[in-house]
Amino acid sequence: MKILISIVANAVALFATAYVVPGITFAGSWVQLLVAGAIFGLLNLIVRPIALFLSLPALVLTLGLFYFVLNGLLLWAFSKFMPGYNVDG
Repeated sequence: MKILISIVANAVALFATAYVVPGITFAGSWVQLLVAGAIFGLLNLIVRPIALFLSLPALVLTLGLFYFVLNGLLLWAFSKFMPGYNVDG
């Protein structure tokens, strides 16, 4: 049940991001959005800890501001795997 809640929460977050942040768009159905939530959850589970560890010096030097850049890079990388979800710039 916890996994299902996580998938739905990721799908809602991706949907909100697509309509709040200019330059991020989503064109697809709710089923695609749920699949996108599952893929994004796996990306956060596997790639994010590795990326955080590798970017630790940059995070320390920028007092944590590099975390925003890291989030943007992960969203951009995610958009390459999920058709219909587009990150410009």
